[in-house]
Amino acid sequence: MTDFVKRDNRQRQGKYRKNDQLEELLKEMNDVLAKGHEVEPSGTNYPTLFIFGLPRSGTTLTYQLLAQCLDLGYVNNLIARFWLAPLHGIALAQAVLGSEDETDFQSDYGKTSGAHGPHEFAYFWQHWLKVGDIEDMLVFGDPRPDLDWEGMGKVVRCMQDAFGKGMVFKTGYAANHIKKFSETFSSPLFIYIERDPADVAASIFQARKSYYGNSNTWWATYSPNYHDLKHLSFDEQIAGQVLSLGKTYEDAINSIDPATVIRVTYPELCKSPKALLDEIQRRLEQNYRFSQNLKVEPPQSF
Repeated sequence: MTDFVKRDNRQRQGKYRKNDQLEELLKEMNDVLAKGHEVEPSGTNYPTLFIFGLPRSGTTLTYQLLAQCLDLGYVNNLIARFWLAPLHGIALAQAVLGSEDETDFQSDYGKTSGAHGPHEFAYFWQHWLKVGDIEDMLVFGDPRPDLDWEGMGKVVRCMQDAFGKGMVFKTGYAANHIKKFSETFSSPLFIYIERDPADVAASIFQARKSYYGNSNTWWATYSPNYHDLKHLSFDEQIAGQVLSLGKTYEDAINSIDPATVIRVTYPELCKSPKALLDEIQRRLEQNYRFSQNLKVEPPQSF
């Protein structure tokens, strides 16, 4: 864990606090495995899907839907433990779990249960994007020339090779660097989930109390205006966070090819999950001449 993650973890309560000793052991394991993780992608061009949106907007449910119903690879809770050596994680998951990937479409503030549950893979993105503190999370739209975009793209392509198919990720970091994401990863498609800002704000408020036992500690994505908000009351912080991130995400979306962006509202997602899957299949065919198969039929509604 980075120092920032450790500080945040010390503020958490109950089941939301990570086991520091286990985290250190996993880090040691990753450091060892990473030394033998040099691979080259095959050159096969698979689609790469990224889900993002405001905190508490329905991104996890969308991730579960795509992981369950589309024939795509995704990072599950077992693979995620190998953030510096994901090919080892994929191999282990395939050996231990086989093709098991069922989900109950339940989650706890973005966290899914079971080894096969979809995972955000935050440590992986933080490693490659050099996110070590809050300041690094406030970077939006800056191409960060010091980052190894080629190396990051190569690892993801090798992960796709290991699955033998495209992949779907859920990460807010896609919005921080959306132009570079659109250039770095093969056949990209960005799925942006929208929800009523009042509902988002109310849910963030509840998350603060659940995670930290109070309403004053910042939770989830840091908005660009964080330094202007951090000394305000919790209600002003949350309102500012939601409004700022909403505008920032709009700016990000408007900076790339609109054909690579799918926007869906949370009510639309719940009313007809299949409509989103149909649109993803249509866009991949339209943009990249890629025929994306369904794995299983989605629920009629949520």
